Amino acid sequence: MFFPNIRLTPFFTFCYTQVPNNEQISILIQLSDATSDNRLKVKCIGTLECIAQTPSAIEANNVCSSIHSCLGQDIQTNLIAQVIADYLFSVLPTSGQPSSFDAESVIQATSALIDIYSDETLAYDVNFRLGGYLAKLKASLDSIKTVVKTIDRRKEGGKELRRRGDEVRENLVDFIQYRKELRL
Repeated sequence: MFFPNIRLTPFFTFCYTQVPNNEQISILIQLSDATSDNRLKVKCIGTLECIAQTPSAIEANNVCSSIHSCLGQDIQTNLIAQVIADYLFSVLPTSGQPSSFDAESVIQATSALIDIYSDETLAYDVNFRLGGYLAKLKASLDSIKTVVKTIDRRKEGGKELRRRGDEVRENLVDFIQYRKELRL
């Protein structure tokens, strides 16, 4: 939905007009990993979500076919959304590996993955299928539920965070069911 009275910030405008390069994505990921400020981590994750879904990034995904380097890895035929999704999955806990991130970052990463891969008709959705992302999300489901249940509602902002966490977890359950039913 377009809101004509909202003034776009320079970064928001950047997200929708330029294709970020691997270095810019890498810097956001490194910043998110390095900072002790949980609010900044959440903002980095949200920005990565924005980048993964921009029309210009989707177009770049369609033509990207050379070897790229991101975070020291050589990535052949790797798309922007895949690099970002791989990072977002590293934020999520699994039954064998708890997350080193706070609850709000886990909730944001979960929500971002749902939003990025909610449209199976987009070019980068092939990453979801080939990367086994459905199985990864299933593996994280119980651990995400545990993270959400550990949120202290008595703390400042805890009640709202718990509500959002419950909502994202319910969305994840529905998203997993939806993707299973697609049988792609």
